[in-house]
Amino acid sequence: MLGYGEFNLQIKDAKTTDSGNYTCLIVNYFGRAVETIDLQVSKAWNDSVRDSGVEPLTISKIYPDSRTLNSDLYSEFKVICAVKGFAYPQNMTWAFYGVAGNYLQLSADEEVMISDTTVKTFSTQNRTGCFYTLYVDRLHFSNSGKYVCEASSVDTGLAMDYLNMTVSGMPIVESSDFVLNATLGQSISMKCHIWSYPHPSYTVWKLEDSLLSSSSRYKTEITGLNPIEQNSLLTISSITTDDFGVYACRVYNTLGSAMAIHIIQDVNECSYNPPCNQGCKNNIGSYICVCNDGYAFTNDSLTYCEDINECIKPETQTCSQICTNLNGSFLCSCKDGYTIESNNYDCKSK
Repeated sequence: MLGYGEFNLQIKDAKTTDSGNYTCLIVNYFGRAVETIDLQVSKAWNDSVRDSGVEPLTISKIYPDSRTLNSDLYSEFKVICAVKGFAYPQNMTWAFYGVAGNYLQLSADEEVMISDTTVKTFSTQNRTGCFYTLYVDRLHFSNSGKYVCEASSVDTGLAMDYLNMTVSGMPIVESSDFVLNATLGQSISMKCHIWSYPHPSYTVWKLEDSLLSSSSRYKTEITGLNPIEQNSLLTISSITTDDFGVYACRVYNTLGSAMAIHIIQDVNECSYNPPCNQGCKNNIGSYICVCNDGYAFTNDSLTYCEDINECIKPETQTCSQICTNLNGSFLCSCKDGYTIESNNYDCKSK
């Protein structure tokens, strides 16, 4: 169960001069959090109200019967508060203070959708009082925190109650980038975002099912964000051809394991306008220029293709009489009094 500290500031015999902003600052090894509360002291609840015989406003959580609760990931969750001491409250709110730093406030009858989770509130009333329910249809780790029900009435004042709830389950692992493009010699980082309670027992990175260990080229780092979130970062220095493939970030806790996938693939340099004037062939980590039939490279960089004059090369010139060079090819023809043979090379007399 996660620990929820209760830090209280008590003001005795509050006066209207005590109204103002009060700031609570909490610091731990994950970082710091600040919450400011606006306190307004009025005369709505005073001796005249007390002497009038009006029943004091009370609110109590009646379900579940404990102030701390551990719920399963993806299960339903419901908390009910009973309010007494008024004909009908003027204001009723639910407030949620998440351990991940998230905050939500809902009125008595309201519904919101957060990612794929629905949170809604509804109310009923009978002779014994008003009953306010907060319902979550599919719990996520981010739903861990403190749930506060609060009711107020001009005649009878303010009352509140609360429940601390922790969501437990096998980890949820999310990848920041599914596919990453890389070139040889480049350094690249992959990050997986982890939700887990209980806390992760350990986290590993694998390449094509082979376990990766920290080395001069592989560096792993885990950063805690809050009691239920952390990031795992894998950095690879100077990419080689062996580094292309499928990577898995697998996280284990006492309830199970989960993983996220990343893929490092070679950049297709041919799609980035290489200096080839004709064809381009992509290789792992590089590319080569290629020439069409009848063309050849004319420079040392092997990027520019130029037509081959087959008519001046003995190894390619096969015409028995006349050779005419064409772009990428050549054409045989015959002198007057001769006609070309069916093989398109030799000539015969008419």
